[in-house]
Amino acid sequence: MRYLNCLQENGVPIIAVTSAGDNLLRSKATCVLTMSSREKLYSKIATFATEESISLLLNALYACYFALDYDKNFAFKVNASRAIEQQRVSTVQEAMEDDRAFPLRR
Repeated sequence: MRYLNCLQENGVPIIAVTSAGDNLLRSKATCVLTMSSREKLYSKIATFATEESISLLLNALYACYFALDYDKNFAFKVNASRAIEQQRVSTVQEAMEDDRAFPLRR
């Protein structure tokens, strides 16, 4: 929060993810994404609605950014996934070999 004025003075766009209602972040931001804050602190079991709201907003933000240069980003994602998948397959094979050496006792 202490850098908001500096960012604003330098023309840096600020995207805020915040709850509804007036607050400093909302007043300084270039774009505001409002998350759900409908959970009652005294009667909720967990932060499910808040977490899902944040997840939805960040996924939408990511999708918009990804779409700015879709072809480049998609190619990068596919290539990175292939590299990770090759590593994962070898790890699975190693785990299977370990299972043969140390079978589960029933």
